[in-house]
Amino acid sequence: MTVKRVFIAVRIKPYSALKEALRQLDEALRNERIRWVAPGLFHVTLRFLGSISDEKIEAVKSLLADFVLDKQAFSFKLKGFGFFSHKGSPSVIFQQVDNADLLTLLSQELKVRLKVLGVTTSEKYTPHLTLGRMKKLKDLQAFQKELANWAELPERAVDVSEIRFYESELTSSGSVYRLLGKYPLQNPIGDN
Repeated sequence: MTVKRVFIAVRIKPYSALKEALRQLDEALRNERIRWVAPGLFHVTLRFLGSISDEKIEAVKSLLADFVLDKQAFSFKLKGFGFFSHKGSPSVIFQQVDNADLLTLLSQELKVRLKVLGVTTSEKYTPHLTLGRMKKLKDLQAFQKELANWAELPERAVDVSEIRFYESELTSSGSVYRLLGKYPLQNPIGDN
């Protein structure tokens, strides 16, 4: 049986202020081993499903086609940078999401519907835009100080007009995403 690692997400188009902030952050942290996410892969995950069979993937596609029928397009805001830690050490640099209520509601509803299909996902949901990953830092204080400089990045509105379903293949050079489906929301408000 073939399985694929998949997730459901909202695509984020890279914008110039974010790209410039990341360029400056990369330069400031050049001595650290950070794997930056390619701007073309930016997204906010709604649900990570893990590895599931091709049969379940087809069932999820049907679920998503039905799911969006009564879902309206919406907006949220991206703001400053932050980081998640693993075992006390920063592991993920992300951009914070503001006005995340609709993302959280969509995520919770997807969790319930996926469970009916026999696909379980994690309980915790923290909407964010992953920008980079690291395993170990050489200078934790310098990292924290530099990231604090970007905690107040100007807000950026994101219009969400569709939900996407992706396969994620892990490679030595990072993740490779393959689009499995696009599911338009009702009454689109932008082109994201």
